[in-house]
Amino acid sequence: MNTYKKNGIRQVRVNKDKLIKKHTKGFYKSLNLINDLIRYFKDNNIEVTEDNVEQLSKEQLGRDIDSMEKFMLLGNLVTNEA
Repeated sequence: MNTYKKNGIRQVRVNKDKLIKKHTKGFYKSLNLINDLIRYFKDNNIEVTEDNVEQLSKEQLGRDIDSMEKFMLLGNLVTNEA
C-alpha cells in the first residue's frame, strides 16, 4: 500500500473519530444538564410530574426539551425518590 492511500485511510479514520468525540461530548453535556435540573427540582421541593415536566424545564432552560431528555429526567427523578 502506498503512502498516498495510507494517508487517505488515516484521514477517514481521524474524521470518524472526531465525529464520535463530538457526539459523545454532546451526550455528556445533555446528561449534566439533566442532573442540574434534577438537583434544582429537589433543592426547591418542586413536584415534577409527566404533565408539567416540559413547562418546568422550559422555565429553567429557556428551550423545550426533547423526548429523550424528558425520559431521562423523569427516570432519574423516580429512581432517586425510591
